[in-house]
Amino acid sequence: MKNLRCIGALGINDNKSYRLLTAEGNNFPANKSFNLGQVWDLDLRAKSNLTPPHTEDHRIIRQRLVRTLSMPELKQFLQDRVTAPIVAPRQLFDNCIRFTSQKKALVYLFGGKPQYSTGFWRLDKALHKRLDDYGRVRYFCCEDDSSCDFGDQDLRLDVSYVGCDDPIEFIPRETLLRFSLSREFSAGNYYGYWLQLSGWFL
Repeated sequence: MKNLRCIGALGINDNKSYRLLTAEGNNFPANKSFNLGQVWDLDLRAKSNLTPPHTEDHRIIRQRLVRTLSMPELKQFLQDRVTAPIVAPRQLFDNCIRFTSQKKALVYLFGGKPQYSTGFWRLDKALHKRLDDYGRVRYFCCEDDSSCDFGDQDLRLDVSYVGCDDPIEFIPRETLLRFSLSREFSAGNYYGYWLQLSGWFL
């Protein structure tokens, strides 16, 4: 989010998904030291006036770092805890996903909305990395995993990457993935909450 970060977490005690905000209810600056795999003891308060799909927003009142999991530990932790069905892109977020003509995915501002904005899934196709015209990382899902030419006929999904890990060239099908929905904004004639790839766990 430019000079800000959208920080996601999974509750150890309740297995719920959270979006972590400052005590004032704002996103954290990009240099704040929240990192993948960290275990925190947090005192949280739900942000007031939560509306779908962003129902996970919580303000941090108090925080204490407990430990940091290694990537193998984090992957095992998630595999033991999360339900991640194998789906086609259109099935993400309770089948509320819609597509632009270029296969960018969003949930419309006015229309059916899921009751959450983050989650774990496994896609039925592999993801391929490409850079857009501005040098930003995006991932593409094609009908044919082995010969993805990113053409209009073959393309099934074009999604931005917003995670912190270094992007990899290829993410195999059925890899554990975390997706999120952006805050509402417009692009072209489309207005809503845009699908984002937040991370993967190989």
